[in-house]
Amino acid sequence: MTDTDVKYVLSLAGEYRVNPFVIVNNYRHVAGNCYNYSGNNPKNLIAALDKAISKGGHHLLCCSAQKAKSKWGTQALEERFRRKFPHLRILRIDSESVADPSHAAFGCIAHLNEILTQYDLVIASSSLETGVSIDIRGHFDCVWGIFQGVQPINSVRQMLARLRETVDRHIWVREWGMSVVGNGSTSIGGLLRSQHVATQANIALLSAADNDDYSFVDQNFQPESLQTWGKRGSVINVEMRRYRESVLAGLVEDGYTVIDADDADDESGAVIESVKAASEQLYTAECEAIATALELSQTELKKLQDKRAKTKTERHQQRKAELSRRYEIDVTPELVEKDDDGWYPQLRMHYYLTLGREFLTNRDAKRAAAQLEAGENSIWKPDFNKGQLLPAVLLQRKAEGRGQRAEVKKY
Repeated sequence: MTDTDVKYVLSLAGEYRVNPFVIVNNYRHVAGNCYNYSGNNPKNLIAALDKAISKGGHHLLCCSAQKAKSKWGTQALEERFRRKFPHLRILRIDSESVADPSHAAFGCIAHLNEILTQYDLVIASSSLETGVSIDIRGHFDCVWGIFQGVQPINSVRQMLARLRETVDRHIWVREWGMSVVGNGSTSIGGLLRSQHVATQANIALLSAADNDDYSFVDQNFQPESLQTWGKRGSVINVEMRRYRESVLAGLVEDGYTVIDADDADDESGAVIESVKAASEQLYTAECEAIATALELSQTELKKLQDKRAKTKTERHQQRKAELSRRYEIDVTPELVEKDDDGWYPQLRMHYYLTLGREFLTNRDAKRAAAQLEAGENSIWKPDFNKGQLLPAVLLQRKAEGRGQRAEVKKY
């Protein structure tokens, strides 16, 4: 817990006088060694894990990705290890497997200490990041981690610490993070100012385009929350710029002895090929399964969306139904892949730049009205700004206009 957290809670107490006190826990866990693998990808770590598996023992592999398309995610790595070590007892724990009644990991979070001892290799996503304690002794020989820059650094540290036993940790961490808060500013003032400027611009554009008065909007909703958002966001953005460095510094603070791992031998090249092949075949099969899934009625789709536990077949059916309604064309494997690559936002932007330009104001006004109704005429600036498309479309049109003028001038 940081001073920021304490001050935020105190600020929410308002008129109530609260005198906080701190309980200091001086216990220091013996964390052990943490071997750090460098490079642009975790091939050296996987090569080292291959060798460790070949010698026997049991291993816990933590991943920050889970989708079939991710080469270094839980699904692709599970497929790759199953092919290389057919005899290995492997359990994959991620958001899909724990909610699949037909999967061995279904509902396992509540019984981890009993279930994990049945497996040689456990591959887990951030489903095991917080809220669980693995208290098994003498089972796992090592904890391995692949962190691609999508989690805050504290989440990485917590994930590695889920196993309470002092065994060696082996990690590969991306040099810089892949996600930022707000506009990516590393100062509180920069983050808050950008949200204020964006809110002012959005309201002005809506007022001008919609011929409506938005002066009644309360932009000062929960200033304590916004200030804390800015503080935490600026810290996260700093850490994302030096992701690997920040993670390693945090692990040293946790008591680990960080050691640079030895360079892998020629086997690391084969690792990339095997992971790539497993990922591509797995993802191709998934796209095909979604495209050939049974069609669902609107009632069936709604029922499936409200259902928490779903089999793989049901997930494929739901995805196909959602894609069918989103694009209103036949669902093919190519369409599934395009959607995964972010095709829909691109089409939406193209639509509002061209045929749908006249409908954009109404679209943004409706979103603003819904937020104002929910907030009783107050808005949470980050959510409000994120939901508005008008500034982005106008900026794109202006950029295209400049490009066209430049082409004319060129010739």
